[in-house]
Amino acid sequence: MRYFTINTVCIAVLSILIFSSDSHADWTWTEQTGSGNRYWRSIAASSDGAKLAAVDQYGSGSGGYIYTSADYGVTWITRTNAGSRSWFSITSSSDGKKLAAVETGGGYIYTSTDSGATWTAQTNAGSRSWYSIASSSDGTKLAAVESGGYIYTSTDSGATWTAQINAGSRSWWSIALSLDGTKLAATVRSGYIYTSTDSGATWTTQTSAGSRSWFSITSSSDGTKLAATVRSGYIYTSSDSGATWIAQTNAGSKLWYSIVLSSDGTKLAATVDDGYIYISTDSGVTWTEQTNAGSRVWLPIASSSDGTKLAAGVGSGYIYTGVYTSSSTSTTSTTASITSTTTTTTSITSGNSTTTTTSLTSDNITSTTKSKVTYFLPYFHTNTNNVTYCVISNISTDNVINIYFSVGANSSGTPTGAQKEFISTKLFSKMSKLMTFSDQLIYFGNDTMDISSELGLATSYAGTLTFNSTGTGLSCKNILMACFQGTTNPKRNLAGFICEDNSSVGPGSKKMLVGF
Repeated sequence: MRYFTINTVCIAVLSILIFSSDSHADWTWTEQTGSGNRYWRSIAASSDGAKLAAVDQYGSGSGGYIYTSADYGVTWITRTNAGSRSWFSITSSSDGKKLAAVETGGGYIYTSTDSGATWTAQTNAGSRSWYSIASSSDGTKLAAVESGGYIYTSTDSGATWTAQINAGSRSWWSIALSLDGTKLAATVRSGYIYTSTDSGATWTTQTSAGSRSWFSITSSSDGTKLAATVRSGYIYTSSDSGATWIAQTNAGSKLWYSIVLSSDGTKLAATVDDGYIYISTDSGVTWTEQTNAGSRVWLPIASSSDGTKLAAGVGSGYIYTGVYTSSSTSTTSTTASITSTTTTTTSITSGNSTTTTTSLTSDNITSTTKSKVTYFLPYFHTNTNNVTYCVISNISTDNVINIYFSVGANSSGTPTGAQKEFISTKLFSKMSKLMTFSDQLIYFGNDTMDISSELGLATSYAGTLTFNSTGTGLSCKNILMACFQGTTNPKRNLAGFICEDNSSVGPGSKKMLVGF
């Protein structure tokens, strides 16, 4: 095996972010260790914030449980009656008694009318790859989205369901309801936001928001104020039920995951995957970075109706609760110098001469990512006879929390190089999974990644596959990959691909040729 070094070029970029809002000292955050260290995928709260319900997607690897709390997150009950499943989303009525949860990867919708003590599998909705579910205030109206399918609605607490085919079959990701359940808003990954004002019967494509990598969406009680997050982009808000949208650039372009609104739509809270929680008290105009909560793999977040109590979950971590305690204000201007190397230390100087330091990069190693492995893959073809199968194994002791693919070149010379993430599928320690490259799609576990926007009319392409972990143990020696092309037997080995890591035990900053 040969090793060789490829030099990299560093480019300095100056950017200015301005946060003018309530001081982070106004919020007190508590690590609720009683929740347990789990992969928290979704969380819901009653209107007073006292009752919480959260789902662990993975458990020990094959599935987790639903957990509930009736004391603001201090103690938790494992709801084993619902079963161990690949839970993906949960919602609650205002009083916290009616709950509904969905499992992804081919599963059912489950409902509870007794705060999670007992559960019913709502088989009428079918077994599907459910991604998100939302509830009206009284829990009678529900709406759920299927990735690669339709939006489904129920008016009888989940007993019967209607496929809202007028919205179309799409890669739906998130859905929100108004208090009475008549106004709906839903996001499409690599698509548009869609809204309905008649309980889902008819839908409007909100093209003014643009076609983006939309993630989470949330609604005020009356459905007039909406907020949505873009993965590796901005937060967008609307005050006219989705007709027009404003990019809230003051919050910055980040790996936004989840967002939540207070009942009146004035208070917002959003999470960054591998970053901080951000809060706004002026409908999204200015934002506060919640450094007291720490930089973590923040995923779901839920809020009380008045926006003064928050609960947020960490991927492979605990649930944290936040309480608003005062109303002092401050204005902070920060300047950051970002260098596009594998690891970069950035000095951030505020307008009041306070200096902090964080770690930033331009290629998805963020503040809590400690090790990274990247494979450089030289050749794929959209002809289905040239389908490529890659078996990927993690023999390290660390879990891979983020997996990205980027088209670096194509036969037309037109890729943007945008990185896309496999959201619902992880590669845990001692786990092997198959990734399939076929036509303009990439299949990995429960995820289907559409790269048609990166290919256009191109028929062949090359790209990079990146694995991130918050542990320090990933290297080219323990994230292993073997790829084969074609439909004939025996299949052809994929030759010439390269592995690079930032580990001191692997090739380090060098690249290692692993395919011949």
